[in-house]
Amino acid sequence: MDPDTYKRFRSRREILRTVGVAAGAVLAGCIGGDDGTGDGPGDGSGGPQVTEFNPTDCEPRTVSEDIETDTTWSPEECPRVALDGNIRVADGATLTIEPGVEVVGKSGSRITVRSGGTLKATGEPTNPVWFYGETDATGFWEGIRFRSSTENELDNVIVRNGGQNDWANIYLDGESEVTVTNTLSEQCSTSGLIATRDTTLSEFSNNHFRDNESTAIEIRTTHIGMVDSGSVYAGENANDVVHVLSQDVESDATWPALDVPYRFEGSNHRLEAAVTVDPGARFVFMSGGRITVRSDGSFVAEGESDSRISFEGETATTGFWEGIRIRSNNPNNSFDNVDIAHGGQNDWANIYLDDNSQASVTNTRSSQCSTSGLIATRDTTLSEFASNTFEENKFAAIEIPTSQAGAIDADSTYVGENNHDAVYVSSQDVESEATWPAVPYRFEGSNHRLEAAVTVDSGARFTFESGGRITVRSDGSLAAEGESDATISFTGATDTQGFWEGIRLRSNNPNNSFDNVEVANGGQNDWANIYLDDDSQASVTNSTLRSSATYGIIVTSGASLESSNNTFQNNAEGDIDNRNN
Repeated sequence: MDPDTYKRFRSRREILRTVGVAAGAVLAGCIGGDDGTGDGPGDGSGGPQVTEFNPTDCEPRTVSEDIETDTTWSPEECPRVALDGNIRVADGATLTIEPGVEVVGKSGSRITVRSGGTLKATGEPTNPVWFYGETDATGFWEGIRFRSSTENELDNVIVRNGGQNDWANIYLDGESEVTVTNTLSEQCSTSGLIATRDTTLSEFSNNHFRDNESTAIEIRTTHIGMVDSGSVYAGENANDVVHVLSQDVESDATWPALDVPYRFEGSNHRLEAAVTVDPGARFVFMSGGRITVRSDGSFVAEGESDSRISFEGETATTGFWEGIRIRSNNPNNSFDNVDIAHGGQNDWANIYLDDNSQASVTNTRSSQCSTSGLIATRDTTLSEFASNTFEENKFAAIEIPTSQAGAIDADSTYVGENNHDAVYVSSQDVESEATWPAVPYRFEGSNHRLEAAVTVDSGARFTFESGGRITVRSDGSLAAEGESDATISFTGATDTQGFWEGIRLRSNNPNNSFDNVEVANGGQNDWANIYLDDDSQASVTNSTLRSSATYGIIVTSGASLESSNNTFQNNAEGDIDNRNN
């Protein structure tokens, strides 16, 4: 067996084992629409307008030699043509098959359209071209194999009983190109159509795939923009899905919504061009599957309130697949009215932004991730973020850097059986003015530096891991002004003295202020709940300072504090240490 054949054989076997193919019952009878009327194209049934499979009762003429010159198969007195062996359409030859011809495949037979050869099988809606096995049984013959990039065409064709020896009713390989329209493919022992790497579906519409023993069709990521929503893919296939193997997408594409989900194999599907997903599209991922939007690509998944887009694991368990990784800074990257679940395998996330990428995330539900519902790493941007829901994630609702705390919204839901019902914040200097909304935050145990003006909305809640600190640097300011019925809190993740370091002010900005605020559990490493130094200034009013390992407030020489109507409780060394006195 040559290496290419071995690779194909092994690959097909692996797919069949994965999907758990079981022998299917042989179907005879209705071929047209689901209602049996045979209304055909335009009625949503796909395929030609015929109602039943009735082979002509005549002795076929047998073809056993390659087609080396232009040849036409016509119905003649007996429309049946029997294939004996692998019948090759040679380079420069065209095989034309007219309406009504019945091509009968003997066991082990196949039509192979070689490089430079052409097959044109064009029937009529009520008089299609037929390809079927000599015995009406699934997988009885091999099928039609295209290896040619000429003007190959299947239109108003019925193909059945193929797939023997791991081929398919319609099999594209070797950079082939084919038009497939108004075609019914059924009772294949693999998938109704298989398109391998570097092949092209030059036109594809109004087809029907049913009763196949693997999936409706099997294509590459590059082919998704070539298939159509008007074809029918659901119909008692062993797996009513469009199975998608990985190949980098290098041309702009729109991925249509089908009557079945796309099932992505467990590998990395890379987008290097602009991809738009139509509302209502559904995607399931096998273990190890991931979409990566690379720097030259973009990904627009915008559903509608009544036609959402979904990305889920094939098995509905936490961390079953990897997720969607955005590495593109294209402003079009967006998720709207999307449901995404079961990602996070191998420490990715349902939505993972890195490498200076940006994305808009709105009206989206992200759940059951083995990490966090969304992770945005350093130097990434949430260009729009509103009305999202994050629930049942194994770490936190979302993870963002400090620089993105002002990009999120209070109308999103972060509490919902996540391990940390909070926005987890990793350290990155804040260099642009921001307002931090009233949501629950959990700051990692590092120094979060503010080099711009930050305002905290009433009702915001911050917890800090050990070693955590906010530092307001000379160019920054911090205004945390709550209300009597909506206070702001900065506390340790554990309610003990000195669990975190505290808030350090090095800014002389007159806007530095704390009003109706609780600051607790600071003072680790000799800091304080609030620590003023370097000629800084701040106002602290109507606030509670408690459980510091040192003082509630420390004011170093040269710094300035305005303090009134505050409450100090359980601070290890005292209320205020003002070193200007």
